[in-house]
Amino acid sequence: MIPQHNQVINALSQHDSEMDTVMVQQQQLQQQQQQQYATNAASPPVFGSQMVDKNSSTPYTDATQPRRLPLAIFSRGAVLKKC
Repeated sequence: MIPQHNQVINALSQHDSEMDTVMVQQQQLQQQQQQQYATNAASPPVFGSQMVDKNSSTPYTDATQPRRLPLAIFSRGAVLKKC
């Protein structure tokens, strides 16, 4: 064989092994993502009533009213007042 052919063959076989490594890594990542999805999908939803303090004087209101973030009024990039 001609030395140039050997170099080409070596380069192609190295490229093939690198591609195999990349494919294995992608498969492992997909498996991890599927496992995480299955774990997250298996956990039951948390309802507002489950997060209410047991000693609350207004448990219904605490369970049904969402937490609201403080609002601010902006005018041309400056905060005028926080609500």
